[in-house]
Formats: sequence, structure tokens, C-alpha cells
Amino acid sequence: MTGKAVYKGRDYAMSAAGWVLTLIFLFPVYWMIATSLKPMGELFVIPPHLFPHEPTLSSYVDNFVKNRAMLGYIGNSFMIATGTMLLTLLLATPAAYGLARSPMRGKAAILILLLATQMLPSIMLAMPLFIAFTKIQLINSYTALIVANTTHSLPFAILVLRPYFLSVPGGLEEAAMIDGRGKFSAFRRIILPLVKPGLLTVGAFCFLWGWGISCSPSR
Repeated sequence: MTGKAVYKGRDYAMSAAGWVLTLIFLFPVYWMIATSLKPMGELFVIPPHLFPHEPTLSSYVDNFVKNRAMLGYIGNSFMIATGTMLLTLLLATPAAYGLARSPMRGKAAILILLLATQMLPSIMLAMPLFIAFTKIQLINSYTALIVANTTHSLPFAILVLRPYFLSVPGGLEEAAMIDGRGKFSAFRRIILPLVKPGLLTVGAFCFLWGWGISCSPSR
């Protein structure tokens, strides 16, 4: 045994197919960047140019240097997306842990309810949230947008995080408590590091969710 991996023709073919699919999925990103570097007259050329013939940064100068409003819009979206991610993780993590560990009654009904909320159109919550935010004077604020986005992402985050907690053996918590750790300390120091991939996945999805549906609040 030399310790070297033996690759067959099928392995090379699968790798090549993976690279091709990756390039196909990344092509829209490349096209977006290439289009941003083209002058206005080159955008409507038929057939379109795969590479910019006369690359220019005029679009970036016009939108980020001469017109500073775009930076404010991006800042608004970043604050809303970050707030949505943090609030969702703060609420979803203990909820998913409780559903995974606590022997409560009606757990199946709660999971079905969370699944059912994913089938409801988001616009159905617009009017109730608007009325509630109006009464507590949160209209045109970052808080209102963060809370509204969290109502959409929270059920999804709980459903995704729960299997990660189920995959962690319950004996780890019992061993930590025998060693003198409290329930919260065992959860924070032992369980959370083990489900870090799930937290990162949910955080990324919630950030993208908040970024995609965020808008600039009026000032």
C-alpha cells in the first residue's frame, strides 16, 4: 500500500462534469460583472460580446462616486439583512433545541404548523404587520423591517436547525452536567459548537433572505 489514491476514468469524468456544471451556474455571475464593465453602446450589440471590448468603470463611478445615494441603499439592506440573520438565529436556536430535546406533547402539531406557515404567501402578513407596527409606531424603521423579515425566516430556520440538534447525542449534555456544567453552559459550550455548520447555513440563508426582500426605509 503506497497510500496514493487510485482514480479511475469514471472519477475523472465525474470531476469534469462537476466543473462544467459549476461553470454553468457561475456564468450569470460572470455575465453580470462583464456587463457592468461595458460602455452603454456595447450593451445592445448583437451578437453580444462575451468579453468587454472597451472595459470601463463609468457605471461604478456614476453610481458610487458621483451619486452617493447607492451607498445608503446598500447600507440599509446590509443593516436589515444582518438584523434579520441575528434575530432569527437568536430565536430559532433555542426553539429548535427545545423541539429536539424536550419530551413535550403536541410536538408533531408544532412541526406541522411550522411547515404550514411555509406554504402561506408572504403578502398575507403584510396588512396585519402594518397595522401592528402602526399602533406601536414602528413604521419607517429598521426594526419593523427586521421583525417582518424574521416572521418569514423563523419557521424555516427552526425546521432546518432541529435535525442538527437531533444528530448530537444527548449523553454529551448529561456528561457535561455530571462534570458540573449547568444546562445553559452545556448548551453554549458543547452543543452549539457541534451544530455550527447548521448555524452557518441558516445564517447565510437568512441573510440572503433579508437582503433580497429588504427596501430602504424613508427618512
